[in-house]
Amino acid sequence: MGLRQSLLWLRNPYHYLDEAMARHGLTFRARLPVVGPCLFTGDPALVMQIEQDPALVGGRGTTALLPVVGKGSLIVLEGARHEKHRRIFAPPFFAGRMDVEQGTREWTLRSVDRLRVGEQTTAMALISGVTLNVIVEVVFGKLPEARHRRAVALIESWMRSFDAPLVLFVRALHLDLGPSSPWGRFRRNRDAVVRFVREELAARAADPGPGLLGHALRRAAAGEALDEDELVSECITFLLFGHDTTAAAMAWVLYHLGLHPEVREQLREEARGAGPDLRPCRRARAVIDESMRLTPVVVHLTRHADRATRVGVSLLYTLPG
Repeated sequence: MGLRQSLLWLRNPYHYLDEAMARHGLTFRARLPVVGPCLFTGDPALVMQIEQDPALVGGRGTTALLPVVGKGSLIVLEGARHEKHRRIFAPPFFAGRMDVEQGTREWTLRSVDRLRVGEQTTAMALISGVTLNVIVEVVFGKLPEARHRRAVALIESWMRSFDAPLVLFVRALHLDLGPSSPWGRFRRNRDAVVRFVREELAARAADPGPGLLGHALRRAAAGEALDEDELVSECITFLLFGHDTTAAAMAWVLYHLGLHPEVREQLREEARGAGPDLRPCRRARAVIDESMRLTPVVVHLTRHADRATRVGVSLLYTLPG
């Protein structure tokens, strides 16, 4: 890879991928700075093969996020530890034990009520104001109002540290030169969120309490214990990545509806005829699906080959270490 392509990858990886696909098609090889030799593909059959190949593991592909989530997060774990964390944290979302819909409705109404005629905002700001409040309730349950606001403020401050994402991916920038330096600001904002989670853990010593954290503590009492660092890592994972992707996806939906007023009116008509839970709104579901197809929020999955393995007609190798 030439110097220009290396700089493009570091500065704007999606622009780099667009250029590479224009030259090579959906499947191509590249040697990336920091990452090393890679095989890229957008071929659905190859993507399915990669996802199902036990020799291709996911955790090592997200090691750049270790400074964010820590070593005990689902998104960086592999093997038995990943399976254990998945057993603990996945069931509440699929068994209907997280009252996300009610919380989403309440926080949406609050956000809309705060809007004023003539006031300008962005779709992302509006929706993230909903999803961040919802994920705080999902993780901790309903907190006292001041405590809830504190959690939201801490997470918002920390997320502003990611305005320059290179600070995460280039180790040479991991220098704490004080609270005004990018890495120093990142570290201090993260430490504040960690302290908040540890305070919640200490307050639940006698009673696990509500939310996803309470669920995990009850599972620990039943024999599937996680240590405190693991619980902190998972709380951080859900607080950060459990709301931002949803907000971005729904912001894109609003963007596309802004381009198609006739579809917007169709959704209004559908909502007027639906019940209070809006479940019959099939057109709305189709609009969301099409928006996510046109502008997906999560645009790549990363897998690491821990031994030589064949992908399609290619043989993908990894170097030791």
